[in-house]
Amino acid sequence: MDFESKSDLNGVPLLIVDDDPDILSYLKTLSSQMQCSPIMANNGEDALRLFNRNQPGVVLLDYRLPDMTGGEVLRKIKRAAPVTQVIMITAYGRYELVVKLLNDGACDYLKKPLKDEQVIQSVKKAYSRYHSLSKGIEKTNILIADENKASYRIIKNELSSKGFVFHYAKDILSVQELFMEIWPDIIILDADFCGQGGGFECMEKIKDLPFTFELIITANRGTEMTAIEALKRGASSFIRKPDDMEHLSYIMENTLKSLNLKRLFNLKMREFNSSRDITVKVTNDRSIELSLFSKNSRISSSFGLRLLDNIPLSIAVIDEDFTISYKNRFFRKHSPDIPDKLEGSISRSLSAAGISDVSVEALKKEVKILLEGTEDIETVILGRMEFLTLTSLKLIDGGGCRRGVLLIIRGS
Repeated sequence: MDFESKSDLNGVPLLIVDDDPDILSYLKTLSSQMQCSPIMANNGEDALRLFNRNQPGVVLLDYRLPDMTGGEVLRKIKRAAPVTQVIMITAYGRYELVVKLLNDGACDYLKKPLKDEQVIQSVKKAYSRYHSLSKGIEKTNILIADENKASYRIIKNELSSKGFVFHYAKDILSVQELFMEIWPDIIILDADFCGQGGGFECMEKIKDLPFTFELIITANRGTEMTAIEALKRGASSFIRKPDDMEHLSYIMENTLKSLNLKRLFNLKMREFNSSRDITVKVTNDRSIELSLFSKNSRISSSFGLRLLDNIPLSIAVIDEDFTISYKNRFFRKHSPDIPDKLEGSISRSLSAAGISDVSVEALKKEVKILLEGTEDIETVILGRMEFLTLTSLKLIDGGGCRRGVLLIIRGS
């Protein structure tokens, strides 16, 4: 089954903003392929002027512009027209930047180098959302694929009070056309759609599409093996017709919860992928590197330390000379008098963090073992809920690389 979409964007304006003439030319060609009407700008001032004149529903906006940042343009557009969908383009994709842009109202971001498929999908999704928001009808799209239209009517009647928008597909071609047109949130697919087992065949062809949706399989003669097969192939639920129809509202409620969690997970994965230069990573030799230096050392350091600061455990970094070079916020809060070195007074700080019965000398011995490379991780169990975990660490900054130990404390 070919899911190449026929464009439904005939003549709609698409504002494209980038100061790179090659990118502008590329996006103009791509927008023409989508049958959009491209409007071009190479700086923020022109972008805002053209936006006010043309009022496009979707904007492709580069972050780095010669006269202002794309973030500034984004905020001005969203203040003027909140339903406008702005897709940010960035060559950097840093976690902090992406999250800020999304918080400021961007609907998506694309990282350079751009790929045709990603741009087309993002623009189509953005226009679909803009269309719904501008008409005040942003609702859950349900696609029901069943050769028996009576089943469609029964499901629609059962869920009529939920405010869903229903779409009916009688064959595989209809599924193909509707799928790309409405971007369904939930697909209810009969197991014997277009012949015995045809629903599973259709399911295989749509489940790996790069869109987030949930799939429910229905069957008239729903056996246990049919249900197992559906769930094995990735369906979120299985409905026996007509026995389970009375539970349909409950099933749909749980399916929507699953869909929202999946979308949240996908967003978090996008955020994670945008921060591949994350400051903490595990290396081939199973040590941990904490990088405090990059092309932008301030940002790298800031992100790494905030990452450790937000872990709800007491964490410290111990250097080769037993200096405590870093304590996270949780440790500082519960142990405000932490010394700068592993010495006698550290016992009081550990007690404040809920750790007792550990001597400074024992702690130094564990640190030394890790620094010498004899072990790469060591956990000291001190009670039912108390432990110390130490692991070897490489600290990277502008002055080079040095060894250390990461100390993680779980107190009572």
